[in-house]
Amino acid sequence: MNVQGVVLHIGAAKTASTTLQNGVFLQSPNLHHFGEYGDGVTSQDEESIILSIFGLDEPFFSWTSAQETFAEHFQIANGRKMVFSSADALSANRPYLVARRLKRLVGPSAKVLLVIRNQQHALSSYYSGHGAWLKPAPNPYYRSFVKFDDWFEFESRNSLDSKLMTFSYWEQLLPFIETFGRENVHVVCFEDMVNANLTAWNELGDILGIKAEKALHLFQSQHSRIRPTRRQLSLGRIYRMGLPFFSTPDVRSFQGRFGRWLGNGNRAEPSWKPEQLHRLVLYYSPGNILLQQEFNLTLNRWGYPGAD
Repeated sequence: MNVQGVVLHIGAAKTASTTLQNGVFLQSPNLHHFGEYGDGVTSQDEESIILSIFGLDEPFFSWTSAQETFAEHFQIANGRKMVFSSADALSANRPYLVARRLKRLVGPSAKVLLVIRNQQHALSSYYSGHGAWLKPAPNPYYRSFVKFDDWFEFESRNSLDSKLMTFSYWEQLLPFIETFGRENVHVVCFEDMVNANLTAWNELGDILGIKAEKALHLFQSQHSRIRPTRRQLSLGRIYRMGLPFFSTPDVRSFQGRFGRWLGNGNRAEPSWKPEQLHRLVLYYSPGNILLQQEFNLTLNRWGYPGAD
């Protein structure tokens, strides 16, 4: 492999992955960023190959296509460090499958980077941006609005395939620890990143081979995927009530003065009930405690469920 090393950024969802990809990975000249929003991802075929790594069963997964795609990017890297990044890596809740495939594609010495976020806040963000906009789904249900209580209850009942499992960071990371070795796995808190904690950015800089101050500057210069506003969600909900048999348009893409008005104001934030928060503590507490101990993190500082 004609690269200085490989970094596997495996997410997680709602942890500023797009900002890292567009702001830090893509803008650093000593890195070749491959994956979501990366250098050289120019075709739907290549994007499909990448996504197939994360969930396609073995009889339908093409090792040849995946290996050819990675080999091409090793050549494009041309002596630079390569960052393979995708927030979808853990979305299918098949971490052992993904870890084994990535090890075979990049070798056992790759550095694994996972950015985590307080699960309550991550789920709130995911619901506002995705869960409330029912998709994928057939017409007339596509982009139907789902109440937060209904969405949370559905995800709770289907935990193995739910977004609750996706944010079980310890369970998602353990296969990568076993596959690549603890010394090659790094965990950074989203909260430390956005609050410019230099300890976190020094670790990121060491992994990527760039100065912490430069990485932080690139990160702060890029803003991606702002959470929908209360106005946007409210209009979509009203539209759905008035026209129940038609697909609801994505009101977040409305242009003009009306679109700008919709996009201003407070960001959408679901209301959590005490019993729902209690369920988060029961669900995430064991993994968060192990994660905090193993990686010397300050999860209790940021109010992670059960990390007291």
